[in-house]
Amino acid sequence: MDDRIDLYRVHVQNVRALNRARKQMTLLVNDAIRRNNSALIVTLTKSLVLLFSAWEEANFAKLIYTPRGFSENELTQIKQAYSQSLEQAWDKCIDLGLRKVRSNPKRSSYIPNVQKRLSQIVQEYVIDPRIIRNKIAHGQWEIALNRTNTAVNREITLSIQSLDVVIVLKWFRIFQYLSDIVEILIESPGCAFHRDYWVILGELEEYLEKTKSWSIVTKRKQLLRKSHRGSKYQ
Repeated sequence: MDDRIDLYRVHVQNVRALNRARKQMTLLVNDAIRRNNSALIVTLTKSLVLLFSAWEEANFAKLIYTPRGFSENELTQIKQAYSQSLEQAWDKCIDLGLRKVRSNPKRSSYIPNVQKRLSQIVQEYVIDPRIIRNKIAHGQWEIALNRTNTAVNREITLSIQSLDVVIVLKWFRIFQYLSDIVEILIESPGCAFHRDYWVILGELEEYLEKTKSWSIVTKRKQLLRKSHRGSKYQ
């Protein structure tokens, strides 16, 4: 158990370091948007995709080592799934957590619906961004190739070229909601999960609705308004 707690602390430290890097990167992004520096925004966007991938991976490791959470056998199952793919690791993590949630016979669809929604969030905001990250990390900065590097992958190329830094910044916030849900699922499947799942999910859905029209254009207007207000009181 001591080794496990030590590993958890290691992952906590890594997440904290990545959070500091994220804050610094966000400051650079905001400054580039404010100055309308398109070339720098492109570079920072792709760098931020790489940072997001490292950050979410460190957070996932911290999650599965949560104290009083998974048993050693369950951890082994998640690690085995991880050796196949990150998607399988997330699926196994959620599945093992939901097995401990008390089911209400009158609401037989409750757990399947939770599993479906969490899997959708993982796919859209963890797995799909990781596909883009993998291409960028392998030097396919503007044009993505197929799996065998013998032809252009037009779909992923379009995704890379249409990346919006504001959308990438949203990934961090959305992932945090996901992480909060899975953490209570791991730590307290019999109590806190029932109490908090719908609250956090509702906050996430509200955030997605509020930010669906966000873009670099809207972000720049917001930053310029803040700068103007600040200059009035200097």
